[in-house]
Amino acid sequence: MSVLAKIREKSGLLLLVIGGALVLFIAGDLLTSNTSVFNRTATDVGEVAGKRITGEEFEYRVAKAEENYRLNTGQQTIDEGIKDMLRQQTWNQMLNEIIMDAEYKELGIVVSPQELYDMVRGNDPHPSVKQAFTNPQTGIYDPSAVLNFLKNMENDESGATKARWVEFEASIKRERLNEKYNNLITKGLYIPTALAKLDYEAKNRLANVKYIAKRYNTIADSTIVLTEADLQKYYKEHLYEFEQEASRKIEYVVFDVFPSQADDQKVLEDISAIKTEFAKTEDDTAFIAANSDLPLNGGKFSRTQLAPDMEEAVFANGKGYVHGPYKEGNLYKLAKVIDVQTLSDSVKARHILIKINNNDTASAQAKADSLKNLIKKGKKFEDLAKEFSEDPGSGANGGDLGWFTEGTMVKPFNDACFNGKKGDMPIVTSQFGIHLIEILDKTAPVQKATLLYIEKEIEPSSKTAQEVYIKASEFVSKANNKETFDKTAEEMGIVKRVAENIKEVDRNIVGMNNTKEIIRWVYNNKTKEGNVSKPFEIENKFIVAVLTEIREKGYATLDQVKTQVEIGARRDKKAEIFINEMNQAMSGDTNLETIASKINTAVETADNVTFAAFAIPGMGREPRVLGTIFATPQGATSKPIKGETGVFVVNPQSFTEPAPISDYSPYKLQLSGALTNRAAGEVFEALKEKANVIDNRGKFY
Repeated sequence: MSVLAKIREKSGLLLLVIGGALVLFIAGDLLTSNTSVFNRTATDVGEVAGKRITGEEFEYRVAKAEENYRLNTGQQTIDEGIKDMLRQQTWNQMLNEIIMDAEYKELGIVVSPQELYDMVRGNDPHPSVKQAFTNPQTGIYDPSAVLNFLKNMENDESGATKARWVEFEASIKRERLNEKYNNLITKGLYIPTALAKLDYEAKNRLANVKYIAKRYNTIADSTIVLTEADLQKYYKEHLYEFEQEASRKIEYVVFDVFPSQADDQKVLEDISAIKTEFAKTEDDTAFIAANSDLPLNGGKFSRTQLAPDMEEAVFANGKGYVHGPYKEGNLYKLAKVIDVQTLSDSVKARHILIKINNNDTASAQAKADSLKNLIKKGKKFEDLAKEFSEDPGSGANGGDLGWFTEGTMVKPFNDACFNGKKGDMPIVTSQFGIHLIEILDKTAPVQKATLLYIEKEIEPSSKTAQEVYIKASEFVSKANNKETFDKTAEEMGIVKRVAENIKEVDRNIVGMNNTKEIIRWVYNNKTKEGNVSKPFEIENKFIVAVLTEIREKGYATLDQVKTQVEIGARRDKKAEIFINEMNQAMSGDTNLETIASKINTAVETADNVTFAAFAIPGMGREPRVLGTIFATPQGATSKPIKGETGVFVVNPQSFTEPAPISDYSPYKLQLSGALTNRAAGEVFEALKEKANVIDNRGKFY
């Protein structure tokens, strides 16, 4: 394995996330070809802190990421899901570079040439360098190998090796910059002893409490009358809760394109027409490849594994017989009998595996032959397997593989076992090495038929699809707004579906794939609320949608969050009623039992409550109540508290102070660790918000 390949393998995450380094690909051809998304235009995919991210630049970076992915995985083709992932990673990387480079510059954070030199050729190099230049035989890092590589790098006349190395250096440099920045943040975090002491007390100081409660669910919602002023008041006071990203909501109907009876009949006729030829052909594999919709498929089947009518015909007619056509799911199938044999269902065997090193098959074969001769001379198979087998799983168990069915093992091993007899010791070669096998036992032989299939998918024809499209178009002609959309769906007996919170950068709508065309339509400036779409063809169906809601980035309008506002305002009204009732009951008397009897409720208790607790026994999550408990003196009765589920009055009966300690280091360490873990992510999110990121990717991908 080359040094650069090692670096790719050992530091793939670093290169993908931070640098995208070690790539061969130069995207010039992509960016100048007519297939480019942007066709050399200056269309921007976004803006970060006032800096444009052009389409050309983004495409170039994505192309590099794709090539890096190919190099790391060995896969030459990349599906759309992986492309989406790489685009997202590229976008995140570019955001990080633009935002953080400004921070590095302002703070004077740099990585000097000497520092970079030390990271590559110093006594303690970067882990990726150390891994790439470690001798695989000795496990020892070799600094001279780095120097030799860098000297010989210039011998690559294409310049590709040097280009990859330069990008690799850039990636580890950026990693070091980020490390320094995060250190500046985290080293500036300090937990004083007083704060650690408060944390200790919050977790260990216990309160036993008596309380009374009037819960909101004891008043029917229908009895609370809300005015527009009530709604406006709640909305303004809680505006911070209604901040939102841009999104869209649609309702849509689906016109599925299923095969018609005529389509079914056509496939049946087509597969019937080749039955005779399939029976006559001598090259079954080629014939199947030319005529089957699915790849080569088949296997060996006993009588019990086939349907009764098929079993009878297959074993009665034997080799060369073609069964069918018959229907299975959405397929019509022909099954040809290639052979009929009498074989065991299962075999019990053990083996000794000798691996082939340096392509020296002869040595491995000779070793297997020697072991076989030793066994014939009286040596125990299991002892030799434990000593010599290079299959660690079975070797430790004397080579025993237990019982296995046909097809479980690799083909050479499988065939030797199922074609041999009990007691045989065949030697076979597979991709794993040389196997010395002993067949220990076999089940009673049964008849098995080897079958190969031609399979034709029952798919809707273009005529069927056209008929469904006409039906969808008819729907559109009748539905030109939300009201007529609903009416037409009802008249045609079509169930409406809803998709909410659709973002412009989304690739799919929940429940459907490949719906980017619909997402582009809902975000088109010309598409208004109430507009009905054309029929969109999405995977064997046509979709017609109506845009029912547009939410812009910022704060939701009162109408958009009216249901939520009504719930909150109604709760406030109930709280106001309860607070007035409690205040009247508490006039001149703070005894909980007396107050409870006046407002027709009971006194309840909650024991061992801590300030750090998420919830209070019997109450649930009530942060205002929790704070009031520990702010109220022992034996004192609080004022009414408007909580999440009701209005409460508390009376702490006792406080159990935690045992005094002299060393708060564990609490300081715990708090410091929690802050440190949050710091990097939260700082970047704050910087990103400040950068006013504009993301236009949804317009192009």
